[in-house]
Amino acid sequence: MLKTNSLALLGALLVLPALAPVTAQQAAPALPPSRPPALPPARPPARPPALPPALPPSVPPSVPVDQTHDFGVLPRGAVLPFHFSVPGVAERILKISKISITCDTCTTAVARQTEIPAGGAVEIDVLLDTATLSGEISKSIHVVTDDGRTTTMVLSAHVLPRVVATPPRFELDDLVQGEAAELTLTFAPGWRVAQSISVASDRPLAEAWAPFDELVPTRASLSPVADWLGVSAPRAVSDPTGAIAQELLLSIGESAPAASINARVTVQLDGEEPLHLPVVGRIVPALVMMPTTLAFGPVEEGQTGELVLELFEARGRPLRVTGLSCADPRLSARVEGLNSNTDPAPAARLVISFAGEPPLTLARTELVVLTDHPQQPRLVIPVFARVVSSSP
Repeated sequence: MLKTNSLALLGALLVLPALAPVTAQQAAPALPPSRPPALPPARPPARPPALPPALPPSVPPSVPVDQTHDFGVLPRGAVLPFHFSVPGVAERILKISKISITCDTCTTAVARQTEIPAGGAVEIDVLLDTATLSGEISKSIHVVTDDGRTTTMVLSAHVLPRVVATPPRFELDDLVQGEAAELTLTFAPGWRVAQSISVASDRPLAEAWAPFDELVPTRASLSPVADWLGVSAPRAVSDPTGAIAQELLLSIGESAPAASINARVTVQLDGEEPLHLPVVGRIVPALVMMPTTLAFGPVEEGQTGELVLELFEARGRPLRVTGLSCADPRLSARVEGLNSNTDPAPAARLVISFAGEPPLTLARTELVVLTDHPQQPRLVIPVFARVVSSSP
């Protein structure tokens, strides 16, 4: 038993040294655990930028407002007042920013005030002066407000002179020189014509007309005066409605020169403004040259240049060339046979020659052609040529 206890004591002594370090290690104070580095304090989440305060809903611009007014059939010279309204909007006050007119010389438009109250309207005063107008007219007035809206008023009318001529002028189609012609024209009180237009178009007849039944012409005159142009005294006739009108007869004589006509007939009327009637037209030559100028260009020394000149008679009458002459001896001409296959056929055909002889200069001369034509017995054609040396 003693041996057994000794062995147990020895085993305990052997085990204690091995356990002692462990016990000492466990008895040592524990180190505090390591901490990660401190992070900076977290920032609050970014906020989106503040939005501006919501705007009140905008009022869309009003649609354009179009208005029309027909004055009807007016006498020229009438001055007519008129007015129309420009409506506003319910939401706010509007300002008139601009008033434009398509005819500054015949129409005026003025707003009675520059602001249009909310839910209200403003009157625009208009004055139409017809002194310079004629026939069917259409004039527009545009009123622009600061909301982008345009109010348009279209004024229409048919303006007639107090005395109406039919046709409004003497107009002559091309008249061949040597022929005579006559043109007629009637004139009547404008209010009678206005009545017909009013009934036919269902348009009002303006009160500005002062009806008068008769025209009393005192005389008719021409300007400028020409011995081949004449005008008759007015005479009373019945127009298509049975009313009394006045008729004028304009005559053009055979001696009228080939030229444009630009004249005027003036009719003096008792108690009315004079009636001025234009006379327009043209007298064309009876004999036409093709070409009207003979240009040979360069002609070499020792050579001869040739050109063809044709004469056309406007009425197709036969023509005979009775003579040819030129101051420059280098120029010559001969009459050739006609080619009847051309349309229109020339009345005469001439071959013109220019001889390339000294001096070596630019030649300016004229060819004179004599004919048996009653209106144009003598034709003068300009001629140009340049004689150049044939040596290099």
